[in-house]
Amino acid sequence: MWSVTAARIEPIEEKLKLELDDDAKSVVVGEYEGAIVGYAVCELVIASDGRPFVRVTDLFTLEGARHVGVGEAMMDSCIEWARAHGAFAIDAAVLPGTRDAKNFFEGFGLTARLLTVSKDL
Repeated sequence: MWSVTAARIEPIEEKLKLELDDDAKSVVVGEYEGAIVGYAVCELVIASDGRPFVRVTDLFTLEGARHVGVGEAMMDSCIEWARAHGAFAIDAAVLPGTRDAKNFFEGFGLTARLLTVSKDL
């Protein structure tokens, strides 16, 4: 369901270029040894009580560049951006079965607060 309801659609690069000019979004690239190996996108969202929070919509690192601090640096950048915009919280979605992703976000103090269930019809 995620891939047909919420995943970024092709061409990914074109939409990311548009988001670079959106003041409510931050696009970050992750580099390792001079090469771009990942990217992150976070967006400012207004909660139902009127307070701003930040949602990490994308955080990706090439498999060969994982576990070397690139993802952590991009997440740190998202957190700094959230604080600079007065956000009271930051959140991200993690797909079922992606234990490494869940552990990654939990390392930043994020905890699960919602599970979405679905059934193909």
